[in-house]
Amino acid sequence: MSENGRRRVLSGVVLAFVFLALHSNPALGWSARGHETVGLIAADLLAARNPRALAAAERLLGGATLEQVAPCADFIRRGSGADCAGIQLDAEPQSRPWHFIDIPISDSPESLEPYCPGGNCVVDQIKDDVRALEDSSASFSQRQLALIYLVHFVGDEHQPLHCADEIVDGRSDYGGNAKPVVFEGSRSQRLNLHALWDHIIEPKDKLDPSTLAAQLERDIKKRDISSWTSGDFVADAARESFQIAKDDIYPEYAADGGRIDASYHDRMQALAELRLEKAGVRLSALIETALGGQGPESSQRLAQASGLPAGGAAIGRRVDAMVRQAAWSRQ
Repeated sequence: MSENGRRRVLSGVVLAFVFLALHSNPALGWSARGHETVGLIAADLLAARNPRALAAAERLLGGATLEQVAPCADFIRRGSGADCAGIQLDAEPQSRPWHFIDIPISDSPESLEPYCPGGNCVVDQIKDDVRALEDSSASFSQRQLALIYLVHFVGDEHQPLHCADEIVDGRSDYGGNAKPVVFEGSRSQRLNLHALWDHIIEPKDKLDPSTLAAQLERDIKKRDISSWTSGDFVADAARESFQIAKDDIYPEYAADGGRIDASYHDRMQALAELRLEKAGVRLSALIETALGGQGPESSQRLAQASGLPAGGAAIGRRVDAMVRQAAWSRQ
């Protein structure tokens, strides 16, 4: 068989695997594998650069790892609690809008503030979590939950369809959740664009997260990553995701009419893998900021960049949010 033929067969296998994954798991963010990969990359970078911060994080998690807790925020945003690597978490339905920020692709945002009412979006919640981790007045359980959220939300923010939506006839498509996708050659089974992207990183040979993380870490070593953690990189990450959705994902969907063939995975996987790399690098930087002994200056910069108060206000706002139910959510 020719190389092109092998690639077509392998891509078809990937699409079949993704199809099965989508029907066995709800569309919540990156797949659990994606979130675990981000946690592994961050932990490996911290182990090399600031083991003190990694040890502090694992103490907060009761010995669990960043990889193990990475998917947990998805488990509690609906109506029930969950066991998160031995940590018992209560349901937090008010956290639903914290996983994303809806920026219409028709916009060209200069500020993200209009898209984050009351701080209820992934950008401001990441910044809140960093401040909560540094807050000496916060309880152990509050800081523990802030870390669990931080690990997850940094991953979510790097999934492009968590930072963009399209308004059609006055209605949001909820980051592609309302856009049906048909896999060519899969009995015309209908999924949706957001769910497809949650699983686009599933590798061709079904690598486990440890192997995928190692692969991506080798790529990170070849890159100049200094710009990834400069300035207000939390907001920058959301803008990057928005731009990818606007320039690549939505136009391709419109051009293909929602019909996806085997080559789609090959075209988009490199984009997705780079997002995971950036998420891992940025998560490690945020944990180092909060737990590595260099927090106050960095945290103050985050506060100034987001226009939010520093310190205990992050905890206060999260507690306030717990008394109200969010009116909208990702599917």
